[in-house]
Amino acid sequence: MLGASSDPAATIRSGPLQITSPPGPRLVRRPTRLAVLLAVCPDATVRDGKKALEAARRGHELAKGPTELAALAAARAELGEFDQAVEWQEKAIAAAPKTLSDQYRERLKLYQDRKPYRFE
Repeated sequence: MLGASSDPAATIRSGPLQITSPPGPRLVRRPTRLAVLLAVCPDATVRDGKKALEAARRGHELAKGPTELAALAAARAELGEFDQAVEWQEKAIAAAPKTLSDQYRERLKLYQDRKPYRFE
């Protein structure tokens, strides 16, 4: 996980975030998970579009899958950059397996409507 706490929001609020770990089998997805949390958390005190984009870019450097593309889209949407969010989400849909593509299409509709995605 992101830290020792079982509450990701508490982990985020507890101190500065650093994405400096070298990639490894267990660490490759960490920046992407962090980006998604920072972009879509329902708690506004946790959301930070700039940090989300930074983490999403790092995640995309480490892995080029649909999850990383969707994280870039979510970060762009959190920043209010909906046209770019749509572009990244369309790339995520094209790269996603069927099990994810329907969920990703729902997010695309939000971005097209100029709304960010939020965890429920």
